[in-house]
Amino acid sequence: MVRPVHVRNLDDVEFFQNLEAQTVSELTRIAVSYELESGMPLYQVGDYARQFYLIKQGGIRLIESTAEGKVVNLKVYGPGDIFGVLVITRDYRHASSAVTIRPTVIFGFDGVEAREIARRHGDFALKIVDKLTEHTHHAHERIRNLAAERTAKRLAGALLHFHDKFGHEDEGNLVIAADLTQRDISEFTGTTLETVNRYLRNWEKAGYVQIARKRIDILDEQALQEIVMSQASEYGYLPE
Repeated sequence: MVRPVHVRNLDDVEFFQNLEAQTVSELTRIAVSYELESGMPLYQVGDYARQFYLIKQGGIRLIESTAEGKVVNLKVYGPGDIFGVLVITRDYRHASSAVTIRPTVIFGFDGVEAREIARRHGDFALKIVDKLTEHTHHAHERIRNLAAERTAKRLAGALLHFHDKFGHEDEGNLVIAADLTQRDISEFTGTTLETVNRYLRNWEKAGYVQIARKRIDILDEQALQEIVMSQASEYGYLPE
């Protein structure tokens, strides 16, 4: 694990804006920063949870291994995202591993000390309650999408989501700049690698995307948005 360094201020961190100055001061006191290269673990499955985390820049994916040894991608976090906040409520071991998907800077906050700050400062406590509620809603929405939405909608939505988290514009194209393979995307969308590959190749022929190794450029954002919004069997749907 990379040695942490103390954070000097949290003034430019959106999550802590609108908190009282004393609250931010106390959170700054317990905040540490980690700088990790792409592919490095933040923690491993089975490790005791000690901190909750905020991604300053870069990205993290949560992964879990099945009994058969298969690695499954569970979730992706990008800049500004917070995860691991359950550490404020109880002790537990991590059920998954957290690995960077690009060079990443992460702030960590000791769970025990953060709980004490939440006890004294209601503004921070409400922030944590809101974040836990948000995570619960996201989990329910993902379950609903996996159960009810067509593969094309899930895949198009995932590409747009990944660009929102890790993308930038390059000569009019939307570039997803993260070390995410088609297998990673298949696991995030709950479908097979072969199905993802067929959709992407079909969309590439239609001029919606351009694919390369560990890189996907979105050439027609509007087309993907229409797939997400459409209920009809069009825009290159393939048998599932």
